[in-house]
Amino acid sequence: MSLRVEIALPQQFGWHTELPIMLQHINRGNHLANEALIAYLNEARHRFLDHIAVPEWRNDGFSWLNADLAVRYRSEGNYGETLKVEVAIGGLHRCGFDMLYRVSDLATGRDIAHAKTAHIFFEDAAASTASLDDLTRSALQAHIADS
Repeated sequence: MSLRVEIALPQQFGWHTELPIMLQHINRGNHLANEALIAYLNEARHRFLDHIAVPEWRNDGFSWLNADLAVRYRSEGNYGETLKVEVAIGGLHRCGFDMLYRVSDLATGRDIAHAKTAHIFFEDAAASTASLDDLTRSALQAHIADS
């Protein structure tokens, strides 16, 4: 039994963004730092949700919580490379959704990381999870990845 994280990615992603690896994101090993990769995933998530008109920053008493994060590193990212971060919805549940990511070097296509995050819809005043509203659910549903 392997103890490595397994992340099943779809064959095709319907959306991607491009992000340059900057000097401040390089660690002492001279490659992309772990915390920087998480920042890139967060940026890609924000851009994707904006693209599908699902507001990440809400002013209606609801917010999004990050429930979990799994990353499987495939190779090092290096200063000067441009990341291609592909994003898809992995699945929906009553109060949230999973996102899948493939991070690669834009120029070569070399895989750098595969990732999965889970996001929970939260009602701030009640301090509890909330069901997805119909508009959000349908926007997310339209971008669920095909296996």
